[in-house]
Amino acid sequence: QQLTNAGIAPLLDEIMTVEAVGKFKPAREVYEMAAAKLGIATSDMRMIAAHDWDIAGAMAAGCAGALLLRPGMVANPLYPKPDIIESDLQALTNRIIEIERA
Repeated sequence: QQLTNAGIAPLLDEIMTVEAVGKFKPAREVYEMAAAKLGIATSDMRMIAAHDWDIAGAMAAGCAGALLLRPGMVANPLYPKPDIIESDLQALTNRIIEIERA
């Protein structure tokens, strides 16, 4: 409903929710469901988030990770380190493109 209210739902090819799995992130099954719906392996996915616990869950399921650090935020050293950590969305996007093209 939020995506519809924001006017961006028509811009999305797929909308996935944890309701299909009956578990919440960072449960492995959530990321596996997304991969299955897309017809790809979790190793072909990248979780982009501003929550390091969310990225840690995705990485535990085999996804790559990209962390967007909000102002004043520090990455939790107890979580696995994603290969991309940026504090600017444009820089994060550029790094993803750079890595995917390599």
